[in-house]
Amino acid sequence: MSSGLTYVPGMYADENELAALCHVLSDASSNKASNSLGAFTPFYAPHHRSYGLNVLGAYEEMLRIGLHMGCPIHLTHATLNFPPNSGIAPSFLELVARYEEKGVDVSLDTYPYLPGSTTLAAMLPSWALAGGPEPTLLRLQGVAPEQEVVRHGATQRLSGLQILDCIREDVCERGSDGCHGFTVDWSTIGIAGLGTTQGQNNALLSTLIGKRISEAASGMDEAHSTLRDPFHLFVYILVEDLLATTILQHVGNEDNVRQIMRHHRHMMGTDAILTPKKPHPRAWGSTGRYLGWYGRDIFSTSPSNGPDGAPEIPVADRYPAPFRREATLEDVIPHLTSRPARRLGLVFDPVSYRGDTPRPRVPRGLIKVGYAADIVLFHPDTIRDRATFANPSVPCAGIEWVLVNGKVAVDRGRVTGVRGGRTIRRDCETGLVW
Repeated sequence: MSSGLTYVPGMYADENELAALCHVLSDASSNKASNSLGAFTPFYAPHHRSYGLNVLGAYEEMLRIGLHMGCPIHLTHATLNFPPNSGIAPSFLELVARYEEKGVDVSLDTYPYLPGSTTLAAMLPSWALAGGPEPTLLRLQGVAPEQEVVRHGATQRLSGLQILDCIREDVCERGSDGCHGFTVDWSTIGIAGLGTTQGQNNALLSTLIGKRISEAASGMDEAHSTLRDPFHLFVYILVEDLLATTILQHVGNEDNVRQIMRHHRHMMGTDAILTPKKPHPRAWGSTGRYLGWYGRDIFSTSPSNGPDGAPEIPVADRYPAPFRREATLEDVIPHLTSRPARRLGLVFDPVSYRGDTPRPRVPRGLIKVGYAADIVLFHPDTIRDRATFANPSVPCAGIEWVLVNGKVAVDRGRVTGVRGGRTIRRDCETGLVW
């Protein structure tokens, strides 16, 4: 089960509601087949409530639910973002260790980039998004009818421009749940794509793709002088693109990412919104960046280029010794293979099932006799990401062959078009995956 607690309507769910849902997962877990048989154990994989202000409290809420409900927890995108959270990874890892000692089954993932990807509307406070797109757009245009607004623990009756002024105050001065408790820094918000035909047909909006909001606002001509105010530009984009604009948010902390990657239950993860004109490069480059930069070059004095195409500063010049050489290439492979496979119940003894089931069950995640031939052959010296924020849709270098269920999907670096994958399903009665 997953949840988006930084988004509406997910952020309206309180801890009791989440606990009740996780209780169902816990019940399903207790009725499954033995782990030795490779059964899938249901788990909760939340986008927790905040990656910014009170981020440790947000993580602890998820771990507390896991403890009280007996439900395994997988912390999705286990990052600690925004400048005030730089250097707090040790506190986060201590928190996780404390709950592990109490018996909580915890795993986590990170993606190998500092910027995140989301929607521009996610920067709005949750109260401004109440009721869906139509009321939200009226609020942003300053023409909303009188209504009850609950913000910062107080209830007010407001209308029209009063509501828009409150949105500005929360976004720019006080902070809100829409930006993880912090005010929005316009220099960190890059426009990735326009989500509607109306937005895509707007000549001005089309020029903003790939730019930070601060940069775009400062470059406005006299005809659009009111948009030199970044907040006004923010509202203009939201209204003209009907809340569908996607962004990159540059708020990550490298020191935190590197330390969290060392956790014994860490897995490499990624995601992306694929519709923008300039999506996050992690959609194409995560595997190459994780293996090439973090697995191979992290301790090199001549590392590969970063995701923006510029050379990385040598690690020796950027980080003291404790942050160097977090892992070798061999160390990081399980983060991509056997660890996620075990979490999904895909690692088991294939002999246990021969003749016992109506359909063959094939384990995955290891190169081993009896396992599915899901294999990636890459060159350890050349594997790297080539996707950049300027040109994100570029595949990784160094991947020579890919086999999916024994069928060749990539042949000497070229995609064959052969689709060897199949759906893996879970039997609700036994917990076994097929």
